[in-house]
Amino acid sequence: MEEAGVTTGEANDPQSKATGITITVKFSGRSIPVTLSPDATIGDLKSILQPLTNVLPRGQKLIFKGKLLVDTTTLRASEVTGGAKVMLMASQGLHQGEENQCCTCQRDPQRPEQSRDRRTMEEAGATTGEANDLQSKTTGITITIKFSGRSIPVTLSLDATIGDLKSLLQPLTNVLPRGQKLIFKGKLLVDTTTLRASEVTGGAKVMLMASQGLHQGDGPILKEARSVPRRVDNANRMVNEKTQVRIDKNRLERWKVTRVVALSECNLKAIPDEVWSCGPSARVLDLSNNSVRDVPAHVGRLSSIQKLLLNANAIMDESINWEALTSLKYLTVLSVNQNQISTIPACIGDCNSLIEVDLSSNLLSELPETFGHLHDLKALYVSNNGLKSLPSTLFKMCLQLSTLDLHNTQITMDLLRQFEGWESFDQRRLLKHQKQLDFRVVGSAEFDEGADKN
Repeated sequence: MEEAGVTTGEANDPQSKATGITITVKFSGRSIPVTLSPDATIGDLKSILQPLTNVLPRGQKLIFKGKLLVDTTTLRASEVTGGAKVMLMASQGLHQGEENQCCTCQRDPQRPEQSRDRRTMEEAGATTGEANDLQSKTTGITITIKFSGRSIPVTLSLDATIGDLKSLLQPLTNVLPRGQKLIFKGKLLVDTTTLRASEVTGGAKVMLMASQGLHQGDGPILKEARSVPRRVDNANRMVNEKTQVRIDKNRLERWKVTRVVALSECNLKAIPDEVWSCGPSARVLDLSNNSVRDVPAHVGRLSSIQKLLLNANAIMDESINWEALTSLKYLTVLSVNQNQISTIPACIGDCNSLIEVDLSSNLLSELPETFGHLHDLKALYVSNNGLKSLPSTLFKMCLQLSTLDLHNTQITMDLLRQFEGWESFDQRRLLKHQKQLDFRVVGSAEFDEGADKN
């Protein structure tokens, strides 16, 4: 994929599936291939389509399977997968330049040169990344990002901003856009300027420097040999290994007596069947620091479980049976930090008894609105994710919430203060620690609003 470019549109390439998906946007007789991350938002897709169609993002209506796609949702949440065909409808007048780039433009006898160029673009694909092709120079260029020993080719429009480039680099490097510093010819590139205005042309090499801590998941992807976090590599090596913990009768009885199923750091790649036999006697299940990939529906058998600790495993989006978690009526603590989760389903809102949720160091770009249904929620930890926003009802409906950790996300203090209900949350936060503040037990730095200053 790195040899072909991030947005080459080669839908059948296996590596492109690992970091991005290729979809086809149907617009006025054209078929426009676009490759981007499944965690990109519909708004991101519209930004990419703007230079390819001349239609402003606010004038674009994207329709998939008969439904209008919403700007703030991701492709993954919208169920838009590789090979999908999305229809673009343009609002009249909301375009840039002279007109929309539609198929009728190609037959304009007054502009034969433009007609030939556009036919070339449709034959080759708008995002093929052929930097030396005449049409790619007018609609897109391929540049190389140098980052910690890696060379990452990226194809995008000359009229894309540096901010757009940073958004494309986020899933490829795990570095948050605000943690990226892009340097070209000794100058720091500014987010609001375009590649054209920054004099970044096809074949250019741009250096990426990452600010410490401002990353999602386990950290920046530093070397080509480690395109996935080390913990997942360890899990792959363990596929053929046997579970190294022995579940004998004595241990099983001890679990039932103490009500604590302690299996952290046991080199597990699957949850032993003996765990489910504990049934309603278990109160705590700790599987942290293993390589567990699957949390099956059997978890629902632990009907009295109160704490579920799944930190530092190999858990991805499809690994957890979230519906089964909703049946755990006594579950108060859910901790799944340091995994590879990019989407939380809406059904988490049915886990009504949750008091503390830790989703730190994953690959999340958003949280479902149903988080507002967790009325007993007191603590939410989501640091080191790609979060750009919060559920609009979080502060208004989670009236017990007093601890929030958004450090090393895209949400800074200035943005956090703009959410409705933040003032009430801030009062609860201060009240919780008022005695420590009064007696200066700890420094004031520990009592920020829960997000970075800038």
